Amino acid sequence: SNTYTKVNGHIIINSAAEKTEKGGVSGGVAAIINEELEDQICNILRYDHRHIQAGLTDEGNMKNFTISVTYAPHSGYKHDIKNTHWKNVKERIIEVKNTRKEAEVIVGDPEPVTEGAAQIIQKK
Repeated sequence: SNTYTKVNGHIIINSAAEKTEKGGVSGGVAAIINEELEDQICNILRYDHRHIQAGLTDEGNMKNFTISVTYAPHSGYKHDIKNTHWKNVKERIIEVKNTRKEAEVIVGDPEPVTEGAAQIIQKK
């Protein structure tokens, strides 16, 4: 849904962390966009607690792009969990490129995102 929170001149789009079996939390992502761009937000997708996308459009200039925010599972997670996360992110990014013909901006925690994004780029 296209719901978000406004705080101090900014729009916060988030997907909450999930509680773990041990009582902790896992994931949780957010994008912060300047309130001046509110009219350009056209599509918010919350895939899960680790990945959200926000589409923005500037109809006057016909420039569209999607911000994709991911919080990858850290090195302590099983290999298959990390692979599934990056496989899903890759599929979603390819869908944006194929169906919306938009530029994609990927944002996230540096180490896992660099590793996963490199895998996505290499496999295109």
